Amino acid sequence: MHLISMHGLKTFFKMGVFFLVLSGCTTNLATGEKQFTAFMPAEQEAKIGAENHQAILDEFGYYEGATIQAYVNNIGQKIAKHTERDDVKYTFTVVDSPVVNAFAVPGGYIYISRGLMALANDEALLASVIGHEIGHITARHSAQQQSQGVLANLGLAALSIATDAPAALGQAASLGADLYLKSYSRKHEHQADELGIRYLYRAGYNPSASAEFLEQLEAEGNLNALIEGKNANAVPEYFSTHPITTDRIDRTIQLAANYPLQSTDDKKVTYFSTIDGIVYGESPRNGYVRGQDFIHTELGFKFSFPEGYKISNLPTQVVGQSSNSVMVFDGAKKEAGQSIQDYLINVWLKNRSDYAVPETITVNGMPAVTTSFSALASGKTRTTRIIAIAFDNTQVYRFAIQTANPPPATILTDLKRATYSFKKLSAAEKAQYKPKRIKVFAAKAGDTVASLAARIPFDDHKEQRFRVLNGLSARDTIQPNKLYKTIVE
Repeated sequence: MHLISMHGLKTFFKMGVFFLVLSGCTTNLATGEKQFTAFMPAEQEAKIGAENHQAILDEFGYYEGATIQAYVNNIGQKIAKHTERDDVKYTFTVVDSPVVNAFAVPGGYIYISRGLMALANDEALLASVIGHEIGHITARHSAQQQSQGVLANLGLAALSIATDAPAALGQAASLGADLYLKSYSRKHEHQADELGIRYLYRAGYNPSASAEFLEQLEAEGNLNALIEGKNANAVPEYFSTHPITTDRIDRTIQLAANYPLQSTDDKKVTYFSTIDGIVYGESPRNGYVRGQDFIHTELGFKFSFPEGYKISNLPTQVVGQSSNSVMVFDGAKKEAGQSIQDYLINVWLKNRSDYAVPETITVNGMPAVTTSFSALASGKTRTTRIIAIAFDNTQVYRFAIQTANPPPATILTDLKRATYSFKKLSAAEKAQYKPKRIKVFAAKAGDTVASLAARIPFDDHKEQRFRVLNGLSARDTIQPNKLYKTIVE
């Protein structure tokens, strides 16, 4: 039996990784670069995309608009025909999200939010986003991230083995599926910009649309920061996964200048006729915030947050925050016949035993139960009060408010008011609530930004909202007979 020294073992693993890198490198036809993608061959990319497609739709929702879905798919397929890869079958989907965003998943799956479509002002701008996402796929950026991550883990495991720590083997190849939605590097963004502009030109669009839409995205991010009282440099949602740098817009302008202008038709009329009526902001799927009220017409209920609470409508819960408390509303399914008290104790309080004796109450005819407990949070003792409500035989909802210990009487009053405002909606009441939508119109003589913005159904920053929605700078004025967008209820 031959013994290998520790130094020899380390060298052995280093050489193994070196040859693995050599054998796993291929030349990308789109970028011309040598890439290490050994841990994600093209056939695995397609499998990953197919496996994650339904999960993404479950998370974001499928936008129910056949005309819009077909329109986006046609643009995407038109651009995809001009790429360097013929081994990818592309799927383009509009998701039911108000957030301005777009992302690509390995295997040719590209998702555009309805929020982004509402923001764009012509087909070329939408095409620039689609071309950029296609660029990420043709450049195989996710495959590179995955393979390099696995290689790094293998390197760590090899080093640990060589230093007598075999448990580290479990770390190898353990990257999560969320990798595909992680932020791209600056290099990857530049490559996707370059490829997207290339594909825009090949498909007959004006390549300068890429920089134009980046500028509109930046303006939208600044508006959101203004609305939320954040720093004007706060990162917009799109840029959280597609980082922008100070030179990125200038760089896309320079890239576009390398291509001759072959078309001045941005197909604005076609685009506007397609998105006219698209849902803007909150949808029936996730419910509406109207003032201090939260209304969910599909689930059939309504309740009110106390005055002074800032409301956030999240995918799985609604959160209200005041200066000294947080109120959370969410729901779940229980077994038919299971009492609301049994569900509260054995599911929502499963790992606790320090709660007060539950008290049975009734909320607008619905069985309910309430209790409370105290626990340390951020080094301070906080009290949480819970009210669980049996909406029907299987659906349960919960109010939870966390505050200082002992809770001020005003906070308990807030929770009580919110709880007892919870009610079922009749068919007539449901019909009263509709989503906001985009409406396209032709400006008339005498129209101004101020006069048109005054009609937008928001209480704040009306003119800024109108300008961002229509891609107008602070100096732009309204042109008679030109098409614009507004928001209606």
